[in-house]
Amino acid sequence: MIDSDRLQWAIADVQLQRRLPPPARRRQLRYRAGVSQQAVAVALGVTRAAAGRYENGERTPRGAVLRAYVEILDHLAEALPRDVHDAAGGRRRAETAGGCRHDQE
Repeated sequence: MIDSDRLQWAIADVQLQRRLPPPARRRQLRYRAGVSQQAVAVALGVTRAAAGRYENGERTPRGAVLRAYVEILDHLAEALPRDVHDAAGGRRRAETAGGCRHDQE
C-alpha cells in the first residue's frame, strides 16, 4: 500500500527542486546581497559546508531545509535591484535616476 502523505511530500520536494536556480545564480544572489555562506547555513540550521554544497550544486537539500533554501533564494532575488547584466564582461550596468547607465564593478 502506498503512503499518500509520503508521496505528496516527495512530489512537493521535486517541485521545489525545480525552482532552485542554477548553482552559479545561487552564489550570485547570495554574494550580491552581501550574505555569507555561514549566515545561510545558520538560517537553514546546517553547517557552512552543507550550505556551500547546496550552493555549488554538489548536494540538494530535502524537506524543510529545501523549502527554507528556496525561500531564502527567492527573498535574495527580490531584494536585489533590477540591474542590466553585461554577459560578455560579467559587469553590471545600473540605471541612474536620469536614465543614464553607469558600469559598476
